[in-house]
Amino acid sequence: PGISSDPSSADILGVFTDVEASEYVDNDVDWATRYYYALSTTDIYDYAVWSNEDSVDTPGLMPDSIGVIVAVGDGPEAVCALPSGAYVYVANYNSDDVWVISTLDNTVAATVGVGVRPTAICPLPSGAYVYVTSATDDNVSVIRTSDNTVVATVGVGSDPEGICCLPSGEYVYVTSYHDDNVSVIRTSDNTPVDTVSVGVEPLGICSLPSGQYLYVADYADNNVSVIRSSDNTVVATVNVDTGPVSVCSDPSGQYVYVANYDDDTVSVIRTSDNTATATISVGDRPSGICAHPDGEYVYVTNINWDSVCIIRTSDNVVVAEVPVGDLPVSICAHPSGVSLYVANYGDDTVSVLIQ
Repeated sequence: PGISSDPSSADILGVFTDVEASEYVDNDVDWATRYYYALSTTDIYDYAVWSNEDSVDTPGLMPDSIGVIVAVGDGPEAVCALPSGAYVYVANYNSDDVWVISTLDNTVAATVGVGVRPTAICPLPSGAYVYVTSATDDNVSVIRTSDNTVVATVGVGSDPEGICCLPSGEYVYVTSYHDDNVSVIRTSDNTPVDTVSVGVEPLGICSLPSGQYLYVADYADNNVSVIRSSDNTVVATVNVDTGPVSVCSDPSGQYVYVANYDDDTVSVIRTSDNTATATISVGDRPSGICAHPDGEYVYVTNINWDSVCIIRTSDNVVVAEVPVGDLPVSICAHPSGVSLYVANYGDDTVSVLIQ
């Protein structure tokens, strides 16, 4: 502040020679910061004068209110964003299809038919393909995102419920709820190449950012299985609260967060030694969970409360609760962090949380 009285404190952002210029876009800003701006005008004799000073507060990094509600198919069960952030894909359990939302204006851009009862969805890191599990068909549909066409169908175990891709994009891992195992799909030719036995009734699965380990929520065993991806071996089992259904890693890979459906809690696992270090009380029937891209917050959906709890990761405290649609089951963050998308199974909508 105080640019006109002390110009030495100012950064010169741009020089305009067009007297009709009416705006300047500052792309080099941080979140949750106040910036001060003023205009220095110089005439042909190099006499300069400062304008009035204005200030702008950039928004914080915690999307915590509904910006828009998007109507989708019947029973949205899972949601994921492309790495580019251009589109969000929503798997609709009851209408056996995937709806594609353009994040530019939050309108539905396409609808793709897949297998019966789609339950989970994830993109490849390249964004070229999206993989969708079909619980009744025991397979995975592969959608090519350039034209939203199903280009392959891959058979997996019984009742696939969770899916994630390694950061390298080489393999996709799929949990099979009734077979108590995880199928490994090689993405270069969409061929199952391995099966990993885990706990009883595996549901959610996530990879660490390094890709070295995957974490699987074993619902009936009340634990999380840790798979080493180099040889697809279970190297640890971590006990958590009752009914773990979904898992997510923080961006640093230091912690994994587990939504425990039956205990209304979130367990925090330290990945360096696979120890459960904290338990956080959240809403009724936590289901979906995801970390904000900046790592400062974790978001968890509460099915019976029709809300999303926001956990501050620095101290594992719930700092806000946001009302959303009916029966929110899944959530994903836009890669930029400016918004999150919540699949509301009960009213066939997606709530878009914004800052």
